[in-house]
Amino acid sequence: MNLPNDQFSVKFYLARVLLLIPYLKNNYKYLLLGAAIGGLVGLVIDYEKSNTITYESELIFTIETPGGGSDGGGISSFLGLSSGGESTNMFSSANFDELIKLNFIYKKALLTKVKLFGINDLLINYLFLKSDKPQYVDFRKEKFALNSTMQTLKASQLYLLKASAEDLQGMVIFKKGNEKSNFRSLFVQSNNDTLSYVISSAIIETFSDIYIKNKTKKSTELVSILEKRVDSLRNALYYTQGKLASFADQNQQIIFQSAKITADRLQMNSAQLQGLYSEAVRNLDSYKFSLVKETPLLNIITRSELPIVINKYKFGTYILIGILAGLFLTILVIYVIRVYKEVFND
Repeated sequence: MNLPNDQFSVKFYLARVLLLIPYLKNNYKYLLLGAAIGGLVGLVIDYEKSNTITYESELIFTIETPGGGSDGGGISSFLGLSSGGESTNMFSSANFDELIKLNFIYKKALLTKVKLFGINDLLINYLFLKSDKPQYVDFRKEKFALNSTMQTLKASQLYLLKASAEDLQGMVIFKKGNEKSNFRSLFVQSNNDTLSYVISSAIIETFSDIYIKNKTKKSTELVSILEKRVDSLRNALYYTQGKLASFADQNQQIIFQSAKITADRLQMNSAQLQGLYSEAVRNLDSYKFSLVKETPLLNIITRSELPIVINKYKFGTYILIGILAGLFLTILVIYVIRVYKEVFND
């Protein structure tokens, strides 16, 4: 197929642009009508959104992990799952982006206890009370107890929790401005400034709790075992010392060798238990210190303070979108009508 020599020249494209002039002259009324209708629809949407007051809470935080490396270690290191080419740090960019999509994070946050005006309550109850969304009017009838957990909830409460968690996820936005920085921003938008503030606190507390528990799981279990061992040895030592003292009181002047042997054995057991107890206490203190060292620290760099400034809506966005959509749809309708007439005439 031979193409004209000037097919890709400036003259070729200029001629195609000039062909739009007759089209606009013949159809300008329809184009203006379509743009006007689209702009009117956009105006209505902009008006509705401008009347909706939004309060945005911003919280900037970072997670400091022991050693400063990107590989979080923790449970993955203990289980042998860490890989040289993959980051096991839950707060690394790729892992964190997937983590914030998980619904259970927001369910756990909704069951977090919050203290408002001196009263303890669950976040989900406060969300039902303060949110202006119509569905929450019916949700308020189902009061969640302060000690509610996923295991103790009824079927109806689990449904409400799931629906609320999906809604909460839509209110939360995470951003990372610089890939080289560990700083992350958490934004929460709602119709109430206190609600936005409380949600941001509950979300960051939930992430911190999950991260720390996973990172220090094995060490925490080991410390718990050592604490039980220390308690057991202490009880055994106190029992043996009490028995030895009671035996000594009853046998002030030991004459029989059998009584002396019993006293020596009690003394020996007491000394052995004393040594085991002292060693267990030293080990427990050492592991507690190590646990503190390896526990990641969540630092809140800055956060919005109450009262939160209203996030003003930029009026005119949907008007422009409506005008462009109206023009596009009008051009499409005109083209379809033209093709239909040509086919019909043929």
